[in-house]
Amino acid sequence: MSEAPSGGPQLSAPAELVRRFDPDLFHAALFAPEPARERLMVLAAFDIELSRATAKAGGVAEGPMLAAMRVQFWQDRLEAAANNGPAAAHEVAGPLHSLLTGQLCAAVPIASRLVEARMLELQTPFDDDGFDAWADTRFTSWYRLSLAALGLDDRAGA
Repeated sequence: MSEAPSGGPQLSAPAELVRRFDPDLFHAALFAPEPARERLMVLAAFDIELSRATAKAGGVAEGPMLAAMRVQFWQDRLEAAANNGPAAAHEVAGPLHSLLTGQLCAAVPIASRLVEARMLELQTPFDDDGFDAWADTRFTSWYRLSLAALGLDDRAGA
């Protein structure tokens, strides 16, 4: 994060998205050491974008199909990163691509599980087993991505 013209820190686009949509997570991520802080912001912005994609499922008959298309956009971005394909010109997809083709290239399968969890959300309502599968996929993936961003090994906790 560089200095803004006003003298305060200028936030990256992913960090600004996290600040706007999840201020608690934003403030928690500020305690992470650099450069892990920005990696966490990119991953959190990715998760927020997935959440926003699935949130658009309600209200119209085409909602689940449109939401699935939006979530598929993110799966396509992960596949591009895994195959060293081109990055999308998007405020979160671009930094995510850079992160997943660089420092966190081993985390692409974990990020794909996060997308998988969001696709499960579109199949609601859940029964107990469905909810358990969703929660395990969703939150285990986020935990493992966070550890990767911090440069920590999660094998001991897996």
